[in-house]
Amino acid sequence: MDTNRPLKHRATVLERLPQGAVVEFWLEGLDDVSRGSQLLPLIESALEEYRPVAFVLNLIDCRDIFDSDIAALATAFRDRTRGANLPCGLVAQGRSARSLEALLRVSGLSEVFEIEVVGRLDLALEFVRGAVSGRTT
Repeated sequence: MDTNRPLKHRATVLERLPQGAVVEFWLEGLDDVSRGSQLLPLIESALEEYRPVAFVLNLIDCRDIFDSDIAALATAFRDRTRGANLPCGLVAQGRSARSLEALLRVSGLSEVFEIEVVGRLDLALEFVRGAVSGRTT
């Protein structure tokens, strides 16, 4: 597997809440090898450009997710300007969803981050809306 080929990705504002933007980061190309080292700068660039209050990571078009990919994601979910973690909805299905759920449970990331794995984009948006509206700051 060629780890030098670029990952297909796109960052867009899904919705503007009173508190700020919810950004979707869509990704394709995580497949048979870990690409975490390529993933982190892409996500950080989207976070810097949009300065969101919440994040939806759409992995519906990815076959496999690896531990180092998730480590890159967890690093990116830190809102450095507000000093808080960004709520994140992870959109995944099948083996990727099961891997993500297990990793979040075993690693304890789900206790540190407001993060949920769901099977559809609308459910991820619903989750992050609720997480943002429940914050006091």
